[in-house]
Amino acid sequence: MLDDNGLTIGSYTNKKNKPYLEICQTVAPRFTITMEKLDKYQITTEDIIVDILFDDPTVEDQERSAYVFIKEFEIQADLKSYIVTLAKNKRTLTLSLKYLPILADKLRNLMDSFEIDDNCEF
Repeated sequence: MLDDNGLTIGSYTNKKNKPYLEICQTVAPRFTITMEKLDKYQITTEDIIVDILFDDPTVEDQERSAYVFIKEFEIQADLKSYIVTLAKNKRTLTLSLKYLPILADKLRNLMDSFEIDDNCEF
């Protein structure tokens, strides 16, 4: 998650695209909380795709569409993490759908290599 209660493992943006990071920071916490609450009702949501329209800060008077993709993955029982990315076109979204599950598996394996104390709080 990208709020004060989350741990950001990695983030990339440049000054020109900083508003896109802010979009992810706004959208991600709310949808990850929703995903967690749905789990209580045995409703599984591994991925969420949010289709958004916004004013492009780099081009005057132009509206753009984009997709915020949120991939949930379990590190250990009852310990979940999320990958959040923003795609400005369908091709990038397609690549996200293909490769982010692979990244999630690699991150899960990496995190499994660390011993996590039962008293650990993220």
